[in-house]
Amino acid sequence: MKKPLMATGNVIDNYEPLFYYWKKARNRKREDLIEKTLIREEDLELLKSVIEKSNELNLEDLLGKLSKTVLNRIDASIAKEALEDYGISVDEESARELIARILAGWIIEAGEIRGILKLRSRV
Repeated sequence: MKKPLMATGNVIDNYEPLFYYWKKARNRKREDLIEKTLIREEDLELLKSVIEKSNELNLEDLLGKLSKTVLNRIDASIAKEALEDYGISVDEESARELIARILAGWIIEAGEIRGILKLRSRV
């Protein structure tokens, strides 16, 4: 399975919906939407800030916090159409949330590569 740059698959095991989103945006000549869903340095700074403000944070909480912050960068109609092309039928808001969760997971994976956090596996 292909992954974007700085993705490990430790948090998100399937990046295909994000690739479908990028393809749909590109087909619509909306390169700006692709740029909005690429990891930025500010995303990694936000990750660092969220971690520093929390004594202990589990992965689900971290995904939730980051997803909320990146949600406004996702175009609802493009997300819905991309997921339909992928084979998932959901409403626009659910489509945005799914793409935002993938982006949030990617930020966490990139943060692990950059040494911002270390993911622990549960036994």
